[in-house]
Amino acid sequence: MILGKTRLDQHLVNLSLFESRARAAAAIKAGLVRVNGETALKAATGVSQNDRIEAEAEHAFVSRGGMKLEKALAHFGYSVSDGIFADIGASTGGFSDVLLRSGAAFIYAIDVGHDQLHASLQGDARVQNMAGVNVRHITAAHFDRPLSGLVCDVSFINQEKALAAMLPLMPIDAWAIALIKPQFEVGKAALGKNGVVSDAALRRQVCDTLTAWWQAQGWCVDGVIESPITGPQGNIEYLLGARKTA
Repeated sequence: MILGKTRLDQHLVNLSLFESRARAAAAIKAGLVRVNGETALKAATGVSQNDRIEAEAEHAFVSRGGMKLEKALAHFGYSVSDGIFADIGASTGGFSDVLLRSGAAFIYAIDVGHDQLHASLQGDARVQNMAGVNVRHITAAHFDRPLSGLVCDVSFINQEKALAAMLPLMPIDAWAIALIKPQFEVGKAALGKNGVVSDAALRRQVCDTLTAWWQAQGWCVDGVIESPITGPQGNIEYLLGARKTA
């Protein structure tokens, strides 16, 4: 660390903008902190008293992903109350949190990773923590309740591979909201600096391709909207809403 400078995460705590370095670091990772007008990328960045620090307010959900699903539910108008849902790529549970707050009766929180689900959800009887389950190998035997719909936020895999086994398990009239991440759809050769898909036409192509794929699986796509917040590194993401019709 350069003499006279403080780590950004510690500086945010010193300014009373966050209660801990961990929460400050999470906000930095989420792109919620700017230094001298530029989005900060690293918690360890050195800053001084002369630097202009801006931080957006923390969200109410267990992860910032909740803001994405909140917008999509409001836009598409799908019913959540008393429903049973699969949360694909649950991670810390941002989408599950929104579903429960919206009246969901039960959530299957599915993620190939371990020890990620927020403590508040791990202790919730309405959530089945399916850590370590690879959705590519999911079967009807994983579910002992009839599903009303699914939400999806997966990384490091394209959506078609992630959901190929899951969509056939959904009943007619089920709905789905899936986060489209162009950075995991276009291939490494099409990625720009810091893994960002900056070409708007390429992002549109990704959305069109996935729309056609969902339709081919027997789903009516109600639309694709832009996420209210960007992904890591500033990637623009989208939310697809669909209902199963065949």
